[in-house]
Amino acid sequence: MSVFTVLLRISRITNVICSNTANSIYIASIPGVQSHFHISTTFAASPITFFMVGFAIGPVIGTAGSEFFGREYLFKGLLLVSLAFTIVGGSATDFRTLIVARVFAGLTAAPCSTIALGILNDLWDLRSGELIGNLFLLIYALLLTWVSEVGPAMGAAIVRDRDWRWTFWLSAILLAVALVTAIPVPETFQPEIIRRRAGKPRPKIQDVLIPTLSRPLHMLIFEPIVLPTAMLVTISQVVLFFFYLAFPVILQSQYNFSLYSVGMAFLGLFVGSFLALPIAIFLTKVRYQPALLKAETEPNGYDRVPEERLWGAMLGSVLGPVSLFWFAWTARSDIPWIVPIIASAFYGISFSLVQICLPIYKNDSFGATYGASSLAADTFVRFGCSSVVPLFSVQMIDKLTFKWAMSFWAFVSIAVLPVPFVLYYWGPKLRARSRYIQ
Repeated sequence: MSVFTVLLRISRITNVICSNTANSIYIASIPGVQSHFHISTTFAASPITFFMVGFAIGPVIGTAGSEFFGREYLFKGLLLVSLAFTIVGGSATDFRTLIVARVFAGLTAAPCSTIALGILNDLWDLRSGELIGNLFLLIYALLLTWVSEVGPAMGAAIVRDRDWRWTFWLSAILLAVALVTAIPVPETFQPEIIRRRAGKPRPKIQDVLIPTLSRPLHMLIFEPIVLPTAMLVTISQVVLFFFYLAFPVILQSQYNFSLYSVGMAFLGLFVGSFLALPIAIFLTKVRYQPALLKAETEPNGYDRVPEERLWGAMLGSVLGPVSLFWFAWTARSDIPWIVPIIASAFYGISFSLVQICLPIYKNDSFGATYGASSLAADTFVRFGCSSVVPLFSVQMIDKLTFKWAMSFWAFVSIAVLPVPFVLYYWGPKLRARSRYIQ
């Protein structure tokens, strides 16, 4: 494989980042949309919800489609359609059109995430500990979290000098760049490559799509490691989306931040997520790679290798409630604004470690064949649950006060804190019960 080909294939993975900025970048458009269409704050925030509804459903369809049509054409086609609906949303003259455009933009952008994980599995054996593949796996997972945190800052910067529609135009530009760089990228899915070379017809669509469409939901219900991990990553993301509307409320009311300053405050989350990368790399070197060597040298085999991926999630699950309590009780006018921002940075570390370590653990467990399906199950629950958060965040703060609303999510985070610890000790037994791993 030439260096040029590898770079082209890696470019497809980085293209996913462009398709994932469209939701968080919209945060800065809420006041403009509210004023333009003469609607309430809740209605103005609802395009976030509708985008995430599409994001919840899309990965299930994308995983199934990539196994039938291959990665190449589906990936490019979905990017093109998402670009089209993003342009429609930016051009909307009524709120109904904006809502419909957001649903279909999310529906067609979301599958790119699961397809990208499939591409990583196509290119490298991620369970072998191979350095380049695992490094790109970490970077890919972290970039997905980074764009959700840097998006509000990007949106605030552009809305300050332009109007709310420019968050759509910027998203469209990013999607167009992603599409252009994806055009020369070849197919990576081995069964599809073999089929094309042999000139064989595709299997019947019902023989492929129906089982593949149902697989993520089946795994979610019957696989013992899928639902608990999905619950933890879901709560982690629910809190992040609560931050989206809580940040403007508390920073404007307590510190008189402008909309632009609020957007910049999201960079605290981003800094924390950035710091998660060296932590994840360090844990991979000191825990995961020695476990691989131990598995090779022990005569009877060492069956705890995937569980060594969970150390980051253990750290993240502890940091989560600590940082939320810290933020809840220090975000007030008599305490400098930097104190709660530092707390948000620690939540950024927690969020990223949870969001990358648990999906990677499941990818290691289920391998190239079913790893993308496990991620699709995760995404379905994460975005399905977090999609409703923007609809009640402001009301929740009004009813409970900010400190108790944020404390509520801290207590919920404590409830799911044991998940990675339980999986670390009982993971091998739970994986032994899996029909997909066996």
